[in-house]
Amino acid sequence: MLAVVRGSAVNQDGASNGLTAPNGLAQEAVIRAALADAGVAPSEVTYIEAHGTGTPLGDPSRSRRWPMCTGGKEPRQSAFPGLRKANIGHTEAAAGIAGLIKVVLALGHHHIPGQPHFRELNPQIALETIPATIPVAGGDWKRGPSGARLLAG
Repeated sequence: MLAVVRGSAVNQDGASNGLTAPNGLAQEAVIRAALADAGVAPSEVTYIEAHGTGTPLGDPSRSRRWPMCTGGKEPRQSAFPGLRKANIGHTEAAAGIAGLIKVVLALGHHHIPGQPHFRELNPQIALETIPATIPVAGGDWKRGPSGARLLAG
């Protein structure tokens, strides 16, 4: 066994301008519901697998939700974002399962996958305001000082 799915959630935000224009409040609601279902505090999550649309509107919208996903960690306590699309390309209908498989493999290997194709941050994302470190080279996924479990979202 490589991983346990501790909780999940699903929602729909109604009418929108499409997949490239996400509803931030709906995203927050579904993340809060999944964390509650799992019985996990946002501050326990150290890796978040995100879609990584690469769109001018989608990525900044999602990055503004980052502090809520990680419990408002200080930058020195940052979580690592995984961007499946940057690793394996556009998988369309298989995007969700591709992200899940990537997280399970990362957990099983205790390894944060790198983002080797990362070159330039979207100028609408202020990385210094969110507790995230982009793992360009990847590396060991270490447990905390208290031996805390590895948790991903």
